[in-house]
Amino acid sequence: MSLQARLSENDPRLYNSYRDVAHCFGDVMREVAARLEDRRWPELDAILTKEGITMDQLGDACAAACTFVQTATELPKEKMHEALERSGWWKVPAPAQMALCAMIGTVMFGYFYAGVREATLGGQGPCQTFQDLRAFGSHAQALLSMGPWKRRWVRFTLRLEATWKALRGR
Repeated sequence: MSLQARLSENDPRLYNSYRDVAHCFGDVMREVAARLEDRRWPELDAILTKEGITMDQLGDACAAACTFVQTATELPKEKMHEALERSGWWKVPAPAQMALCAMIGTVMFGYFYAGVREATLGGQGPCQTFQDLRAFGSHAQALLSMGPWKRRWVRFTLRLEATWKALRGR
């Protein structure tokens, strides 16, 4: 168990910076369900249509995910795969599972974006030690948008540059 704190005397909720995402589960899932229902991601909707996934199946995926998370404390010795089985997650078609997980990812990206902005004061925040992560993300995006031959060439030249720098002691 990790260190936990209460924000106020009257707040029964326990907080931990590594686990705070648990407190946003309900809001995230409501937004995920709304986005799936409103078909807000056209590319994902095209895949679901092609795979024949119905709104009922997406609803089943949401219900199974909510049951899985909301009942996590009911059986303390239960393993994660057992809880997924009990919640009905494995009865949901794989494309519906993937759609739910993808949509959770888009919502969480927004939460991270807003959270990092709010948690950064005076130039200090949770991502300041990961400045190179942004540069690496930009680099990865550029590589992914290249054709396979150009990508191989760029990776090769980057290795050559790194080798040359290492040989020169830089």
